[in-house]
Amino acid sequence: MTEQKKSTAKPRVPELINPDAEVQKRINDGLAQVITRLQEKGLIPGSVNSAALFAKPAQMYGFLNIFKENRDAGAGILVDQAGNPVTDDSTPLVCGFTMPQLERFLVMTCARKAYAAFGGETKGKIPDGLRPYLGFAWQLPLLETFVGKMNRYQFSELGSDVLYLRSPSRTRKLAGAMAEDIRKVRKLVGDRFDEMMMENPVAIRGISHCDEKIFELFVKISGDRLWSFFGGDQQLVVELIGADKKRLLSLGPHFPDLCVETFRALEQIPTPMLAPFMRSFASVFGSPGRALLGDKQFATEFLVGVVDDFRELKAEGSEQLEAVQEAAILKWNVIRPKLIAWVKANKQKGGGTV
Repeated sequence: MTEQKKSTAKPRVPELINPDAEVQKRINDGLAQVITRLQEKGLIPGSVNSAALFAKPAQMYGFLNIFKENRDAGAGILVDQAGNPVTDDSTPLVCGFTMPQLERFLVMTCARKAYAAFGGETKGKIPDGLRPYLGFAWQLPLLETFVGKMNRYQFSELGSDVLYLRSPSRTRKLAGAMAEDIRKVRKLVGDRFDEMMMENPVAIRGISHCDEKIFELFVKISGDRLWSFFGGDQQLVVELIGADKKRLLSLGPHFPDLCVETFRALEQIPTPMLAPFMRSFASVFGSPGRALLGDKQFATEFLVGVVDDFRELKAEGSEQLEAVQEAAILKWNVIRPKLIAWVKANKQKGGGTV
């Protein structure tokens, strides 16, 4: 059976509406009625009103989500020209617009007010590179970063790919990438850019440090963890990019799991012995050990001590390197009970059972 490639299709932005004064009043009146009904149900605070929703995108986001789960609050309000209830997203309402169009209208109104309050380089206006792609309630939590941390040049470079930004925390991290970084990464990644944006847009920051040869190397050795690695600890990314190619290959599939502290500890292992040393770790701890390699406390309390026993050794040939691996396995097995106790004591999250 052939594995299906994950779709990278972007959502279609609803058509932007520009209601006249009469329709605008009808929309505002309907919004006020829905707010009142949700308040009567105890679903939103009594202090909420239309002005507060437009001034605070986070409140508008909460309101829209609650309304979508309680569409009955729009009974008698959300009707078509014949007065029939509208329960889908494609039938025009009596005002002439669909529900997705109204959602975009509310989102755009919030965005305009947010930019107006912030001012800055855009002089209170939504950047041209962003405006065509704003239209969904899930973008409301991103407005704080869009307005306060990102500029028109970044939006121009991202274009419609801004629609891949869904996570507020990842969007904040991506905001640290300059427009020229986005341009460079788009060229390096090529037709996988959409895939990267969907999986982890923060990867732009890590990949921006690469030249073509380095990027191709990491594509080769990281496999399906490419985007998570480049979107992770940026200090680690920089240090690994500067590492010797042979050492990177010796780290094998473990390099995306490392933290800066474990990488620096492993730097003390002579290059020929690094691969068998890493295989010994995998042999004893298996996949749960991946979480340990990303824990700086593990690096300082356990890994450094084990590394000290091997840093001065010299080994050549397959037999000697195999002996190094066996010795490391013995060492890890000796400290394994203590390490398990440490994991339990620290209640390490995501570390599994070793």
